[in-house]
Amino acid sequence: TGTMSGIADYEFIRSLGRGNHGEFFVARKPARLPIDAEFVAVKVLSGPTSEDVFRRATRELSAFASVQSPNLVRLYDAGQQGEAFYYAMEYLPDGSLGDGQHDRATVIRAVADVARAAHALHESGIVHRDIKPRNVMLSANGAKLADLGLSQVLAPGVTVTGMGSVTSI
Repeated sequence: TGTMSGIADYEFIRSLGRGNHGEFFVARKPARLPIDAEFVAVKVLSGPTSEDVFRRATRELSAFASVQSPNLVRLYDAGQQGEAFYYAMEYLPDGSLGDGQHDRATVIRAVADVARAAHALHESGIVHRDIKPRNVMLSANGAKLADLGLSQVLAPGVTVTGMGSVTSI
C-alpha cells in the first residue's frame, strides 16, 4: 500500500510506516471534518475487509472515540472504500516514544500519561492490547495512546485471560 495516493476524500502526503495490520499515512484533512487541524493520520488496514469485520471495527472505534481522556488520540472518521477499511485520527507530528532516544523525564511523563489513558479505556470496558513505545505519541501537551488495531471491546461475560486472549465465560 506504500504507493497509495489517498483513500476516500483523504489526500495522502506521506507514509508514516506500517503498524499492526496496516499502514499509517499523513493526509490533508477533508473539508467535511469539523476539526481545527490541517493534517490527520489515516490508517488503512491490510487485506480485504468483510462486512462483519467492518461492523466490528466500526463498533470498537466508536466505543474508543466515546472515551473522554486527554491522553487518547482523538478519532475523527472511519470508513470502507472497496474492500479497504480505514480510520482517521489526530496527527501528532512529534512522533512516538519508539522513535529514537528520549530523556528519562520524557519517558516517565509519557508512561504516566498512557497509564491514565489505559485507565480511562478500562473504566469504559475497553482494553487496548497493544501498548508499546510506537503507540505512545508525543506532543507538547503530553503523551497520547494511539493505534487501536488490536483493541477489544469487552462485552459482558467476556474476560481477558493469559496473554490477552479473549474467551467467553
